[in-house]
Amino acid sequence: MKTVSCFPWRPIIAALAFLAPCLAAAGDGRAQPVAGLTCQKPLPPEGHVTSNPIACTVSCANGGTVASALALAPRTTAGLTITIKGTCIEAVDQVPGNVTLQGALSGDGLQAPQTSSNPVLGISGAGVTLNNLTISGGVTALLVRSGATAAGNNLMIEGSSGRNVMANGVITLNSSSIENSSGHGIDALSGGIVFLNGGTVRNNSRGLQIGSASYVLVDAGTVISDSTATGAVVSGGSLTVRSGTIDNNSPDGININNGGIAALLGSLAIVSSNGRDGVRVFDGSVRSLGGVISNNGGQGISVFNSGIAILDTGTVVAAIPRTASSSKTAP
Repeated sequence: MKTVSCFPWRPIIAALAFLAPCLAAAGDGRAQPVAGLTCQKPLPPEGHVTSNPIACTVSCANGGTVASALALAPRTTAGLTITIKGTCIEAVDQVPGNVTLQGALSGDGLQAPQTSSNPVLGISGAGVTLNNLTISGGVTALLVRSGATAAGNNLMIEGSSGRNVMANGVITLNSSSIENSSGHGIDALSGGIVFLNGGTVRNNSRGLQIGSASYVLVDAGTVISDSTATGAVVSGGSLTVRSGTIDNNSPDGININNGGIAALLGSLAIVSSNGRDGVRVFDGSVRSLGGVISNNGGQGISVFNSGIAILDTGTVVAAIPRTASSSKTAP
């Protein structure tokens, strides 16, 4: 006996299969309707949180944005990793903690959409990692906000009009290049802390600007060079050079004022071949414990007003034409 169904199941099933992607996009957080963004599956639905890490890739050429990937950060407690393919013309601020941004290839990263972009990339959370990225343009290329902590590895940060890096929080820069700003290479202000481990800060108007209650450590062979408005200005903050070279800057290698403090620790702390003075102290202090200050165009160390210079055993000061001078007023 033949059984005949009164319900057209086959057409209904086919229709549901056709509509499934649309239904998922409307209500399932695991769907990925965003152009240029691909993530591992499954993603937790919106409003749910996983204890597993999330990894996504942004394809800039296909319309992907870093902002769309960062929107997934609240869905994981184990960290979000975003790989950027190409150069996204995008400014991204308020990057939360426990996020890794990395370039797929050398040169991949973010470029300011406008010259007024400020910042191009802003970090507000703790434990942010930046790997193999290029960040360029804008007023401030990279901003680390107060309370934020970040580590940058093999970065290229360049071409800002104000400063390439602004640290109000804490950032460690490993083997990174901070270049070609018409303003400053790195500003550490309002309690900002910067650890420079290798790499270069070069071809900026000013290499470093260190303000009150802020600190910069130059280590692992970092080179600060070719600045047109002094290599490092320490204005109320502190600078330590442990292993690094400050050279070929104009007019001075290091300028200390407003109670700033600088220390040169050991023979790998080198201040040389700057246009005027190696170290110019005006209302601040410098202490050298074996540092090398040589071949600068003016004095090795010049001290004005209430400035202080302490040269401990092993320090080398050799300059052209004079070694050191002191005066009550700056010439």
